[in-house]
Amino acid sequence: MSVLSYIWQALTFALTVPAMLVPAMLTRSPDRPWVIGGHGGRAYMDNSAALHAHAVDAGQPVIWIAGNRRLADDLRAKGYEVRRRGSAAARWALLTAPAVIYSHGEDDVELYGILLRRVLGERIYLNHCMNHLKAGQHYTPAADSRRGPGRWMYNLLVTDFDHLLACTEAERANFELSFPHRKERIQLGGGAHVDGWMRMRESAHDGSILYFPTFREGNEAQLRLEDTIEELAASDQLTEWLRATSRRMYIVTHTNTRVRPLQVAEPFALAPPERLLELAARSALLISDYSGVTFDYFALNRPIMLFPFDLASYLTKRRLYVEYSELDFAMHATTPERLIELLTNESWLDDTRVAEGRDRWRTRLFAHDGPAHCADTFAAIRNIVAPG
Repeated sequence: MSVLSYIWQALTFALTVPAMLVPAMLTRSPDRPWVIGGHGGRAYMDNSAALHAHAVDAGQPVIWIAGNRRLADDLRAKGYEVRRRGSAAARWALLTAPAVIYSHGEDDVELYGILLRRVLGERIYLNHCMNHLKAGQHYTPAADSRRGPGRWMYNLLVTDFDHLLACTEAERANFELSFPHRKERIQLGGGAHVDGWMRMRESAHDGSILYFPTFREGNEAQLRLEDTIEELAASDQLTEWLRATSRRMYIVTHTNTRVRPLQVAEPFALAPPERLLELAARSALLISDYSGVTFDYFALNRPIMLFPFDLASYLTKRRLYVEYSELDFAMHATTPERLIELLTNESWLDDTRVAEGRDRWRTRLFAHDGPAHCADTFAAIRNIVAPG
């Protein structure tokens, strides 16, 4: 968004919300439509989208808040009720909703939602993916050093909620580390998006390899990632193996964090994040590092390879919920040379090496072994809105 957009949103907020507030709160009831948004209003995906689709199918009135015209038009074309974020209609829906649901933060549904914390209905934070490795919020090295006004300001700005839905007890324990001041607000009932991954088990893969590295903080770390990607793509050994086995290697990157244009050629291909689900469904193997997508992909029951080539430097800025060595459901490589060796000798096809770890992690990750997580999330929110 441009600076002018932020100013315009602030002005319209100041002009509309105070006038709406009292009549909206008098209008609010459990029968009013829920409001749902996600990814800062930019995308329809992950937990928020999964819950939204399930709620609509179940007959629950629900309004999606879209941050741009393209997304709004796409969802309206599918028959969904949509409001543009920041519009008077969106703010009325937000203020009258018994449940306000988001995947990243209050700005998913209102740019200045932080100012409405005390006057909204039940604020329900779904997170957007599985929360088992990369920590955030208050469980980071940076958070440890905050004191006085800096800590107060951070507490004000960090995502807040009345309820945070975790999929399992293990995930709830992780959330408690990130939100120690909100432990009593964390409950079971999350993981709605897992159902879509589990349904993808039925799709046939085409033998392709999917490499999805998470974003790096800072230009130096990002440049190292880009150098590593280009080193893999320049490997004669890996190229020959891909061609000999009629495979393609897709590299999905965070385009907004690139420092320079990446150069790869067949049988390698760059793909935008929007294609991640499609490529995951088609792939025979996922390679990743710190991304929560690793645990989503676990639901497919396909091989995973972990490639934390920069673990030591990564941990100077981020914290993990577990020691990396505990991720024994996958094979590990810490250098491009080792990754290429494991790929080309095809040892990743033998899942007996990690079978014990996979069995142990499966119960840690999922509440069900089939697509029943959306129903859990939906039931949890209905009980929050109208207990009993």
